[in-house]
Amino acid sequence: MKNFRLSHLALAIVPLSLISSLANADCNTAAPTVNIIPGIVQSIEPSAGFTTNYYWYAVSVTNNNSASCGPTTFNVQTNSGNAGSFLIPTISSTVTLNPGQTTRVKLNIRASTSGGTIGATYIVPVYVSSASSPNLIGASAAFLKVVNDCASNVPYMEITPASQTGVAGTTYTNYSSTIRNNDPAKNQAGAWCPSSFYNFVRTDSFGGGLQTIGEQVSPQVSGGDPFKVVVPAGTASGSYPVSIKGTDSTNPARIGQSLAELIIQ
Repeated sequence: MKNFRLSHLALAIVPLSLISSLANADCNTAAPTVNIIPGIVQSIEPSAGFTTNYYWYAVSVTNNNSASCGPTTFNVQTNSGNAGSFLIPTISSTVTLNPGQTTRVKLNIRASTSGGTIGATYIVPVYVSSASSPNLIGASAAFLKVVNDCASNVPYMEITPASQTGVAGTTYTNYSSTIRNNDPAKNQAGAWCPSSFYNFVRTDSFGGGLQTIGEQVSPQVSGGDPFKVVVPAGTASGSYPVSIKGTDSTNPARIGQSLAELIIQ
């Protein structure tokens, strides 16, 4: 009987407001953060004969809602306003993210048959929102300049899988890297643009050291290779980054990068 009375007394002295707040934590929503990678102007050729050439970007989306909100599905869309004159964005996607989580979506842009003005820069905005909070919109934009000769662009890079869950003491061999040479394929005279040699540097958080390779990639062509990540026994639980960087040896200022996460439970 004494235990029964003590338990009721313990409940009695806990404020009801605290019990209510613990049971129904507030969900604070916010506009997602959106970034276009790379964030610099890329060069694109206007010839209608090269409309199969695509220029790859990465759209980074971060869920900024509070932790109590749970997962949210975001709509990722483009609206260039230039589709009839030059640029044709090809993206309409959805991503589901937990609060604080970031992911990437590929954005492909190509020339239309209408061509463009030499020297002009075109803008392709990207908008991200959710059905639950349609007025909270994140936005960014890709910029492309029309040229009539070969140009050196930032390559597109991607790590697959972008996120996975694992355990300590395991070697993960399912990783692969992709690099896309975003340089124009030909100049206006019809001559092929030169290929690029990329130096890759891969790093992880598990003491494996740098993994460095090199690869020759032609314009508008993708390359890459598989790699592994070794997680030592005893690694603490948490989220660990896996990164890759590719540098154009002929133009070291053109650096492509990608980041993945390995969640150790």
